[in-house]
Parts: sequence; C-alpha cells; structure tokens
Amino acid sequence: MLQKALQFIREHGYNVYSVCEWKDGNEQKEELQPANHANNCYSLSKSFTSAAIGMLEYAGKLSRGDNIGQYIGDLFPAGNADKLQKVTVRDLLSHAAGFAEGVLFEGDRYNHGTDDWAEFSLSQPMPYAAGEKSVYSNATYYLLSRIAEKAAGETLFEYLHKNLLRPLGFRDYAANACPLGHTFGASGMFFACEDLVKFGRLFLGGGVYGGKRYLSEKYIREAVSPLLPSGNRFYGLSFWKNSADDGYYYGDGAHGQLILVCPAKNAVLAMQSYDNTIDMRGLTAYLAG
Repeated sequence: MLQKALQFIREHGYNVYSVCEWKDGNEQKEELQPANHANNCYSLSKSFTSAAIGMLEYAGKLSRGDNIGQYIGDLFPAGNADKLQKVTVRDLLSHAAGFAEGVLFEGDRYNHGTDDWAEFSLSQPMPYAAGEKSVYSNATYYLLSRIAEKAAGETLFEYLHKNLLRPLGFRDYAANACPLGHTFGASGMFFACEDLVKFGRLFLGGGVYGGKRYLSEKYIREAVSPLLPSGNRFYGLSFWKNSADDGYYYGDGAHGQLILVCPAKNAVLAMQSYDNTIDMRGLTAYLAG
C-alpha cells in the first residue's frame, strides 16, 4: 500500500508529512515534508480514547453497557438528567447519545463562555433517544475521557501512558487537556507516524501486541464494525468503513490523519498531513483495493 499511497499523494499534490506502512512484519517509512516527529492527530485521538475504554473493560473496571450516570451522574444538569440516565458508554462511543448537534470542535471549543466542558456538553439539546442516531461530536469523546478518568482513578492520558503507549514503545507523545485539566480525548493527541502504525497493529492483531493482550477480541470486532451510518460512511467505536461490508477499516482525523487497517493484506498504513482537500474515502478505497 505504501507505493500506492505515495503515487496517490504525488498525483494529487497533497501536503503530506509522512507515510508509514507495516506489512508481513516489515516496516517502511517515507518522509515527504519537514515536520515535527510527533504531530497533532486530531480526531484520530478518538481511537485512542476508545482503546482506553476497551482496556478498562478488559480489566473489569467498566462495561460498554454501563449507564454513564454510574461515572459522571454527578455532572448531569437537571434539564437533561432523565435522558442522560438512559445513555450508555457504547452510545457515546458511537456518537449516539441523543444530542442534536456536535460541539467542542476547533471553532467553538473556547467560545461558549465556560471552562466546564462537561456541563456545556451535557446541557446540549437531546431530541433523539439514546442509540437512535449518530451525530458526530467531540463532546461525546470528551465525556468518555471523563468516564475513563473516573474508572481508572487517573486522567485518560496518564492511563494510556502507563498501560498502552509505553508498553508499545511509543516515543514522543502528548495530549491536550480542557481548561479544568482533564484530557480532552476527542482531539489534540500528538503521536509519530510510526507509532500510529503500532496502534493499528494492535487492532490488526485482534487486541494483542507483542504477545500481550490489551483488548478483548469482542471489543475489537465491535470497534471496527459499522454500527450506524454517519454521513456517507459508517461508524463503529471510533473506526470508519466506507461501506458496511468493506473488509478494511480506518481511523482518521482533520487535515489528513489516517490509520488504515487491511486484514486481507496483513497490513497497516499510517499517514500524517496538513491538507483539507484530501479525499479520505477515495484514498482508503484505492489503497485497500
């Protein structure tokens, strides 16, 4: 896939920093533009938050079927409390809590008049029933970060650092926090391209990396399976499919961040970029074809 990716990038003139592929035990990396070693992965951060939830579930500290009130019920605003009591961890993972629209994106994150992002998120209108409709939002994954923090007894990123990033051999990494110091979880994690490949290999391996199990096979299957349509794609638990029956899946982020997992090719490809014109749907279909 690496050579196909390089051809696609050059033909379209995309501003890509680096591309890295692992296939059948061999890894190759191409650096196309000068860039930091670790870069903002934007919404690819959601896949790491999802992995933390899966790891906590594997450790017996929470369940996807749990009502979120078990962890953040003390934060529920009176106006939405009844509806929020019906929302599960799985609903947040699939952006199907019932909220009307997405919030906490780059354009509105610091412009809504409060430092309490949980209160702001939980106070949004909820016209849909839990699990009814996927409405993509950074707020859902910020709330998952708060849930993970409650279950783990430390911030989401501290938990990832100790239990995933260091064990997998990640080198440089960092994460944004909200004004109150909680890991944002929806965006703003910084990783190197070759470390994104390691993360993809964890999913390719069914939750096992380096002989150690981090996630259950059941969690992996659900995370990469299309649960609900979202725009012209399908969303699992932080991974996308272009069509419900595709044999590949991917996580992506703003400006061209990508982790593509192709089990049939026994391959993972990661890409870091800053280009809003990249056709991610077209690129992933081309690479996996």
